[in-house]
Amino acid sequence: MTRPLRVDVEGGIYHVVTRGIDRNAIFRFDEDREHFLCLMAEAYRRFCLCFLTYVLMDNHVHFVVQTPDANLSRAMQWLKVSYSMWFNKKYRRVGPLFQGRFASVLVEPDDHWLLELSLYVHLNPIRVSTLGLGKHQKKAEAKGVLHPISVQLDERVKTLREYKWSSFPFYIGGKKAVPVWLERSEILMRLPEKHPFEFYRGLAVQRISNEFDSNVLEKLSGRLAIGSSSFMEETRKLAGDIDRNIDCKHELKNRVSWKRLIQVAEEIRSEPWDVFRFRRGDIGKAVVFRLARQYCGMTLREVGEKVGGVDYAAVSDLIRRYEKRDKTDPLERKMVEILNLET
Repeated sequence: MTRPLRVDVEGGIYHVVTRGIDRNAIFRFDEDREHFLCLMAEAYRRFCLCFLTYVLMDNHVHFVVQTPDANLSRAMQWLKVSYSMWFNKKYRRVGPLFQGRFASVLVEPDDHWLLELSLYVHLNPIRVSTLGLGKHQKKAEAKGVLHPISVQLDERVKTLREYKWSSFPFYIGGKKAVPVWLERSEILMRLPEKHPFEFYRGLAVQRISNEFDSNVLEKLSGRLAIGSSSFMEETRKLAGDIDRNIDCKHELKNRVSWKRLIQVAEEIRSEPWDVFRFRRGDIGKAVVFRLARQYCGMTLREVGEKVGGVDYAAVSDLIRRYEKRDKTDPLERKMVEILNLET
């Protein structure tokens, strides 16, 4: 069977689905989902993979992601392999956990497509027969043949709002502490400035009670991309180039060397790295560690080795504590300005 084409685009937005082999569960307990979310955070740091929306179901996962470095295939391979190894070790199993390659659809980032897609992803937890939304029931509702009763609608809304393993609560104001790896701005900017969370919640309720899903599933199935005719034509041309040279590799952004990163930090601080990285209470080291992940493409272990064999867990903890700050440090802002011009 021919392998489906991947169109890796710098800054591209994708709908991604990956399923358990033979539709078996990839999450058995909440601890499994927690670990998968930790790996998503690591994918954000390691590959600059921006998650716009997500939902973790028992036997599959949906994302809407953006790829600043045009590296979706590489990032997803790492994510799936990392989780599979952890899962197999925990449950003493062998063999593949996921069903073949992940499915991805390139999405035109206009108001209509991105909003509809985010709603489609978020409504996954209620697409079950017990809520009157099995495969045939859903089609009947979409065609107006079947109409849900008010009790069913109330139960669907309640289930959706209480589902823990989805980004939906972050889009309706249900959670305050938004993960640094969840990028909401692409979708929120398409909502009214006044009461955006209430508006998004209203859209979800509308989709649940009237013309469920708006046939988004059919538009996503087996497609290389979704969007306007001009966007589709552009994507087909790109896919044609890939087809003619299937081994071609899309060039990533230029990476910054560790030496250059330290040089920039020293220039901004007007003092040596070996001085301020040991100063008590100075968060300059955390800033450098964080940017080493983003601009140098370094792993936590590699960063730790660069500073004398610091354990990768300590590196991760320092970065995480810095990212919880309300404001970005001036050192980071100035370094990012310079590094963006060089990548």
